Amino acid sequence: MAKMRKVDLSEDFLASAYTALVQAAARAGKPSSVEEHLAQMVKENISPDLATYTTAIDAYARTGDVSKAEHFMERLQADGFVPNEATFQVMLNACAKKGDLKSAESWLTRMQEAFFAPSVVTYSSLINLCARERKLENAEKWYSAMLSAGIEPDVKAVNTLISAFAQVGDVQGAERLFAQMVEQGIVPSSVTYNTLVNACVKACDVTRAEQWMSQMRDAGHTLDLQAMADLLNGYARIGDGLRAEEWFSEIVESGFTPGQNCYHCMMRAWAKHGNLERAEAWGEHMTKAGFAPNDETYGNAMNGRAQNGDFAGCKGWFERYLASGGKVEIMHWNMLLKACAKSRPPLRAQAEELFGQMPSQGLAPTRISLHWLEKALGKQAAQRCCE
Repeated sequence: MAKMRKVDLSEDFLASAYTALVQAAARAGKPSSVEEHLAQMVKENISPDLATYTTAIDAYARTGDVSKAEHFMERLQADGFVPNEATFQVMLNACAKKGDLKSAESWLTRMQEAFFAPSVVTYSSLINLCARERKLENAEKWYSAMLSAGIEPDVKAVNTLISAFAQVGDVQGAERLFAQMVEQGIVPSSVTYNTLVNACVKACDVTRAEQWMSQMRDAGHTLDLQAMADLLNGYARIGDGLRAEEWFSEIVESGFTPGQNCYHCMMRAWAKHGNLERAEAWGEHMTKAGFAPNDETYGNAMNGRAQNGDFAGCKGWFERYLASGGKVEIMHWNMLLKACAKSRPPLRAQAEELFGQMPSQGLAPTRISLHWLEKALGKQAAQRCCE
């Protein structure tokens, strides 16, 4: 039998093979495997290259493990490699994933100090993080820095910044940015208009939201389900059941299938309006449409009855919720206390009894619980209950 000839693999070949293993582990989301492959490379005296280290950093960046990503950045530099633009971008992504704005800003600054020009992707990542953290001043600062660097923002970058203002209901800030993007020659997308609609809804300005819906149509965009659902939610928040029903019909006529959230909006709209029968009828429509009542469904029904001081009705919906297998939460007790307080006259005995039952239900009173207890009993009586 012929002897097997020993194959002497070159270090370059082995390094490439291990790099491929590291990349495969990173793509699979297994940073621990990445580290194992790197340890094996060291054991076999094979030096990782810049690409291998960058891949390792990226693997931990995807999980938001900034400390591990920074560890491999230090190893990279200790081995004599100079971080490139991709490496800095990966570190910034790690900080963004973790929600560490301060570190992300620090890495962008270090990137600039290393004479690498951040791209529109880099700035967009940081702006998006600022938006998530609701740091509007920081978001605008980095957007301005991008413009000052001569980088043309794309529609995605502007949408991210507009979204930051929309999330806090700052309609004027969002509209100011919209005007700027038009001046810069950036064509607004359907996402841009949806974001502005959402901003107006958060500010409870449904008239302005409809104006943006109209502009969206005029710009040639088809109204999508998200925009119409946002507007439906806006009318629910102000209790305009009739207008909410008109937009529900618009959703159906546009060929969309309303989601369960749309039916919940209808329930809230009529409950806030004070028409509980119509609110609960929408709950029945929801069931007929194939949606099983969930925690929010029962919560909407309970809150509608509580808001109108109907303790018996609120309790009835609570019992139906329990019968469906629901778990008792503090919000349910708060709604029952609210129903007692809103009843005319207030149901003092029932409120006091409910409050006394909370420990046996494993519930600790919250600020909201104490608010409704005081409204039902009066300040002094409520204080005695807490002694």
